[in-house]
Amino acid sequence: MLAIPRPTPSIVWYQDDVPRTSFYWLALGEDEALSGTEVRATLTGQRIALQTTGISRVKIRLSDDMLDLSQPVTVSANGTDAFTGPVTRTIATLVATLAERGDPRLVFSGEITVEP
Repeated sequence: MLAIPRPTPSIVWYQDDVPRTSFYWLALGEDEALSGTEVRATLTGQRIALQTTGISRVKIRLSDDMLDLSQPVTVSANGTDAFTGPVTRTIATLVATLAERGDPRLVFSGEITVEP
């Protein structure tokens, strides 16, 4: 059986000269993946804190390995609550995240988009 590690609870994602649209459990649209932008994310219990520079929209990908998706999740962005509520698990998110990376360790069942 494949052991899937828990996702990293803190991320610092700085876009250098080769921008990417995803990094661990975060994702950006093509128009947001620009050199010089940055996202810092910390997961603590059911709360996610984001600090962003130069980004207007961030996708947060979640799984039950990270937190309890049966309970409300709170996301703050740059010090302001941006989302509070349940995260819907969907097969579409599972399929999309597996197809994007081809790695079962980076498959997520829910996704939240916030505008910091």
